[in-house]
Amino acid sequence: MTDAALEVTQSEAEQFTQQYLESLGCSIDMRGKQWLVTVPEEADTIVEPGTLTLVPSADEEDSDEDKQFLHPESAFFQELIEEAADRAPIGSMTLTADDVEIRVPDWATESSAEVVDTSFTPYYDRTALTILFHISIETVSEYQTQLLRAISLDVRSNEPLPGITRAFLDQTKKGSDRFHEWNGELSADRIRNLLNSAGGKIREQIRLTIDEIHDDASRAADAELEEYRRLQEQRIAELEEKIESLTDTIDELSATLQQTGDEAERMEALRQRKELKQERTELQTELSELNRQRETGFPEKQREIRDRHALKVRLKPVSITLVKYETGDLVLSLATDTEEGSITVGYGSGVGETESVTCEFCDRELTAKNPVQFTGNYLGCSKCKSTFGNSSSS
Repeated sequence: MTDAALEVTQSEAEQFTQQYLESLGCSIDMRGKQWLVTVPEEADTIVEPGTLTLVPSADEEDSDEDKQFLHPESAFFQELIEEAADRAPIGSMTLTADDVEIRVPDWATESSAEVVDTSFTPYYDRTALTILFHISIETVSEYQTQLLRAISLDVRSNEPLPGITRAFLDQTKKGSDRFHEWNGELSADRIRNLLNSAGGKIREQIRLTIDEIHDDASRAADAELEEYRRLQEQRIAELEEKIESLTDTIDELSATLQQTGDEAERMEALRQRKELKQERTELQTELSELNRQRETGFPEKQREIRDRHALKVRLKPVSITLVKYETGDLVLSLATDTEEGSITVGYGSGVGETESVTCEFCDRELTAKNPVQFTGNYLGCSKCKSTFGNSSSS
């Protein structure tokens, strides 16, 4: 299991590698700037059994064949990512109230009253599917941008659960013992549907990144095409100048033929004129073709350049985890110097609120801009407090 963030940094590459190798039964002895990895015979991996020295660094000046370098662009890391993606292991974990810190709703934290206590009572379990995707975006101008991105979907509603994703990533940092083998409670078809849905949502999430890289690639393609146009204009000018020079020389040879009576001189002039006319014809053909392409905007070259700068986006799941989380009631106890009370909200471990809460007096939804407030001895909303306060003062 792995951490995820917008881009694959050195620390994330190291964390992925450590957790993935440990999940295969490998042991890692970290000795300063090197990892001594022991790979058991039974480990199902492309890494050869035995002892391997990993160097977590992008500085590959040391050419020692017994060492493998570990960084986001290293061959070793790319091979592990590909292996994990092909395998896409399915695991499971459980999030309880003890695992995840209670997230107090913003409509309570923005209140003038203080939240003095919270009490969560779970009633039943729900399940989410958390998928970690490895994303590579490749172009000629930006050879490869790598992303690791996790997403969690409720298995019933397909709704994204960002809180579960955050909790999942937090748990992965605590070690692989948080995870267990999949018990097969979801069908392969259902998992496939969730994967397809998650992949679409991930693409939407990284749309801005893709668009930015696409814009960069388009600018690079435009610059390359403009440079190509400039070179062709230069070539056209050179051809026109060369053709004009050849024409002048041919005319001079024609004049020589008319003026000379020497047979040897005439034969040499005829030979030269024939060769020059043939060369001029070839240059005129090239010039005609270049002018034709220029008039149409060099379509073949445009197509070739655009194709080379086109984006290739690959999205592969490298881990799939069924996450069980508790849902129930969260009781918030609030107090001021003179008042105290409580309010109950539907809540899920790692999810936060599972339902909106409205004011008992006016049915307005409680929000950060309309937080819960004491109105007399009762809990209402800010708007009701303002209204009742005005009424009591009149």
